[in-house]
Amino acid sequence: MDTSSPELCLLCCQIIGDYYGDFYQALFQKLTELGRCSAQQLAQSLHVPLRNVKNGLAGLVTLRLVFHCTVHDGPTTYTADLRGVYQVLRIGKLVQLAHNDHGSLAARIIETACNLKHCTLLELVDRVSRHDEATDESTIRSMVQALIADQYLINLRATHLKATSDVHREIESSMGSAVARITGTKAKIEHEEQVRLQTNQSLDTSTTEYGYCDTRGTRPTEGDQNGAVRAPQTNDMRDERLLQPNLYRVVLHAEMQGLRASATRTHGSLAAKVLVAAAKIVANPNAWTPSPVINFKTKSLQKTLVIEADHEQSDGNDVVMSNGNGSLDRDTSSVTIAQVEASLSRLAEGPYIFIEHMIEDWYIDKSAMDKYVREEELFKVLESRIPQPAPRILRILMNKGKLEERTLQELGLLGARDLKQALLEMKRLGFIDLQEIPRNAQRQPNQTVFLWFHDHERVQRYVLEGIYKSMTRLLQLLDLERTKIESTLAKIERDDVKGNEKQALGQAEYAVLSRYRKVEAWLNTEIARLDDSVAILRDVPTVTVDF
Repeated sequence: MDTSSPELCLLCCQIIGDYYGDFYQALFQKLTELGRCSAQQLAQSLHVPLRNVKNGLAGLVTLRLVFHCTVHDGPTTYTADLRGVYQVLRIGKLVQLAHNDHGSLAARIIETACNLKHCTLLELVDRVSRHDEATDESTIRSMVQALIADQYLINLRATHLKATSDVHREIESSMGSAVARITGTKAKIEHEEQVRLQTNQSLDTSTTEYGYCDTRGTRPTEGDQNGAVRAPQTNDMRDERLLQPNLYRVVLHAEMQGLRASATRTHGSLAAKVLVAAAKIVANPNAWTPSPVINFKTKSLQKTLVIEADHEQSDGNDVVMSNGNGSLDRDTSSVTIAQVEASLSRLAEGPYIFIEHMIEDWYIDKSAMDKYVREEELFKVLESRIPQPAPRILRILMNKGKLEERTLQELGLLGARDLKQALLEMKRLGFIDLQEIPRNAQRQPNQTVFLWFHDHERVQRYVLEGIYKSMTRLLQLLDLERTKIESTLAKIERDDVKGNEKQALGQAEYAVLSRYRKVEAWLNTEIARLDDSVAILRDVPTVTVDF
C-alpha cells in the first residue's frame, strides 16, 4: 500500500472519525503528518496532556490501527497503519461472505473475531457461546475449525503486529556482514529482491498446520525466523494459537466477481461458472505469497461445479445457467465433463490467455490471471468516463507500446477526428501521455515525432487517488446526513423505541428517518462498489514468479 498517498491518509482519518470518534481521528491524523514519533512528541504537537495521548494510543494499538515499536535503549514509537484502518471498511463484506458460505453461526463468529481483532480459539468459542446460549460449544468449535480450514480465520504471527519497514529492517540486519560485501548493480538488485521476498514471506497470512504465534510471549525453541513453530502441535497448543480474520477473502471475492462478469459477457453464464471454479483452484487467500501455475483435471473441476450447484440449491437458489449455445440448464449437476471441456476450450481461445491445455491437464497462470483482472477493471473505469473508442485505443497502447497518431489510426480503424478527440480527452483525464522526440536541435514541430503511450503504474495510482477522494466525500456526506437527524438517531437507540420506531415516532419524524436510511444504504453501496475497484487495482498481488 502506498503510504505516501495524501488522499488515502485523508480517507483513513475519515474512517477513524466515522467509526471511533474525533479524539482517535485527531491522534491518527497527526501520526500521518509526523510519521513515526513518540507519545511525548505527539502530545507536544497536539497540545494534549501526555496521559490522554497514551490512553488514546493504547486504544489505537489494541484496535490494530497503529503499529508500535519498542527498542531496548530508546522510547516507544508509533506509526500509522493505513492498511489496518482501510480494512475496517471490509468487515461487513467478510461477515456476509461467511454467512453465504457457512451460515448465520459463521457470520456471528467472524463478526466476533473482527471485534476482538485477534484471539485464541478458546476465547473465540467462549465469547460466541456467551452471546448465543442456544448453540452448544462443540457446534461453535466445529464451525470455527471449518472457518480455519476455509481460511476465513488465519494464524497471527509476531510480524503481523509490526510495520513493514521494521520487518524489512530486521531481515536486512539478520544478513549481517554479507550485505557489506555485495558489490555491483546486478548483485544489489538481486539482494533487494531477496529481501523483499523474505519480507513478504514474513508477512504471509496463510494458514499452516503447525505455524502459530505463541500467546505466552516466549520464543519458540524450534522454528523459522518468523516465529512459526514447525514442531507438531498438541490440541492444547492449537487451542492457544492466536487467530485473526482474513480480510483478504474480500479481495479474492472481488477478483472472482470480476472474472465472472467478464466471462458472462463474452461466453455466457456456464463458461463463467467454469472459469471461476478453475480460478479458485489457484486462488490462495493470502495477500503476500503468489501462487504458481497449477494444473487440474476436467473431472475434478466438474465435481467442484456439482458440489457448488448442490450448495446453491440447498440454499433455495434457482440456478439458471447457459450452456454456451443460448439454451439454459436449470440443474447445474447435469453439467457433463464434455461441457466443461468445451467451455475451457472456448475460454482458452481468448481473451483468457492465462488458461492453457497440455496433453490431459489444464493449466492456469495465477500472475497472468491477476494482470488480466486488473486491466479489465481499468478499462471499466475508463469506459465509465469516456465512451468508445477510448478503451480500444488504450488496449492498443498497452499491447504495442508507444505509437504515433497515424499508426494508432491505422491499427484502430478510426477516423482522424474521432481519434484526436479521444486522445485529447484521455490525456486530460491522465490515462495516456505524449512524448516528443525532436529530430534536430531546433525542435521544430514538423521535425518532431509525437508518441502516445500508457504508463500503467502511474495511471493505476492516479485512478486509485480518484477513488480514495470519492470514498472520502461519500463518508463525509454520510456523516453530514447523520448530523441532520442526530436527535432522531439518539431517540431510536432507546430500548423502548427499538423495533417500534413507526409507533414511537411521529409521522413526519419517521418519514425523515426512512429517507435517511435509504440515503445511508445508497451511500454504503457506493462505498462498497468503489472498494471492489480498490481491491482489484491495488490489493490483487502484482508479483510475478519464474517457474
